[in-house]
Amino acid sequence: MKLCTALAGIALVSASFACGADELIVTSNASKAQDAQAYAVDFVTSGNAVALQFNIKLPKGVDARQVDLKSCMADLPKTHTGQCNVAKGHIVGVAYNDTNVPFAAGIVPIGKLYIQSRGKGNRVGSLRVSEFLVSDKNANAIESVAKIAE
Repeated sequence: MKLCTALAGIALVSASFACGADELIVTSNASKAQDAQAYAVDFVTSGNAVALQFNIKLPKGVDARQVDLKSCMADLPKTHTGQCNVAKGHIVGVAYNDTNVPFAAGIVPIGKLYIQSRGKGNRVGSLRVSEFLVSDKNANAIESVAKIAE
């Protein structure tokens, strides 16, 4: 299973570099807690991006109390600062750099999200990225796409 996941990740990275768009990849992972679903958030970039912002729509019936964001931006490189919050049914994440240093080209780990299910054995519904924006050092938009890999 891990091999399949790794191969799928490589295929996604290859496809994004071929298309030229920076990409947000949200991947469902196993969580230590049986009543929570974990998601890894990664950014694939060509090396021109200085800042990014994403909105991830929460599944129906999930509210802010069920979302753990303490690790949402924990894996960002030291060159960048970030923050995540829940607002109006969305997880909103922002990562930026005040000195216009871009993210290094390649796969950049951002962090992890944890969403509690309502009861034991209940699965969290699917997430959906409703908005993903990436900008360069001049605050110009960079072509970008987002994918949920569950």
